[in-house]
Amino acid sequence: MLVRQLGDTPVAERPEVVNAVALTHPERIYWPRERVSKRELVAYYDLVAPWILPHVLGRPISMVRCPGGIGELATGAREGRTRIDPCFFHKHPGEDFPGPFERVTIVESAGPTEYLTITEAGSLTALAQMGVLEIHVWGSTWPDIERPDLLVFDLDPDAQITWRELANAARLCREVLGALGLKSFVKTTGGKGLHVVAPVAPSAGWEDVSEFCRRVAEIIVEAAPDRFTATMSKAKRTGKIYVDHVRNNRGATSIAPYSTRARDRAPVAVPLRWKELSGRVRPDTYTLKNLPLRLRGLKGDPWDGYAEAGRAQTARTAISRLPKP
Repeated sequence: MLVRQLGDTPVAERPEVVNAVALTHPERIYWPRERVSKRELVAYYDLVAPWILPHVLGRPISMVRCPGGIGELATGAREGRTRIDPCFFHKHPGEDFPGPFERVTIVESAGPTEYLTITEAGSLTALAQMGVLEIHVWGSTWPDIERPDLLVFDLDPDAQITWRELANAARLCREVLGALGLKSFVKTTGGKGLHVVAPVAPSAGWEDVSEFCRRVAEIIVEAAPDRFTATMSKAKRTGKIYVDHVRNNRGATSIAPYSTRARDRAPVAVPLRWKELSGRVRPDTYTLKNLPLRLRGLKGDPWDGYAEAGRAQTARTAISRLPKP
């Protein structure tokens, strides 16, 4: 407990509370190189809550947790070189995971398992308090968990691929989806790639959606087999862009828009306007520190029309428009 001296009498300080969540060790550093603390992560999510909540509410989440910050070793000002906890992927938190969440039970191959879903801004605060540096979401929402409402194509470039080639790949993906009646949107990942996403009204099940996305990836590869691959094998990705469609399988997840990443510089996955691909933006351009400036300067949502598209278009209609293999 924090204590301060008032004369000769120790007085317990009140813990910091944000969105009804008590913060312990708010000064703890999560990103050592940038000296970004838990308190700053909490403030970031409080700021972007209106932007991120529409994309995460009701979705089962998986988390990358780094309770001691990213990396294996950190250097303290006085204590010298100290070991900090490693990051780990967390899907099924126990009852001791605090916060205003809804807990939902989903049947998986090993039996019924519990997931968290985000319900409010306080959920984001609680995730930051627990050292969650990445929020990954399912492609469906509770309780309609068996019918996806989000299609995600992860364009993962080999190191030899230029930004222009990656941007053109995203545009090609957009064209293919558009020919099938789907309006799509693009976001950076905070890593090295781009995500092209298409919101849909829930209509088809996981098996049909997964097969549809596999076929879309194949169509993209067929358009330029020298530039794209839909094969997971690292050996076959040299000089190409991997069109990852498996994020559309049941139980798979993708990084949530506006989520931070557990990487140096504290990058953020950020929705873009399509025209921004021709500008100076790169997959890791935006960070926890500079994204607020972007949001203050925006004139409207970069994903304007996203909610309307999600109500108007369905995977089942798009599936019916697929050309025969």
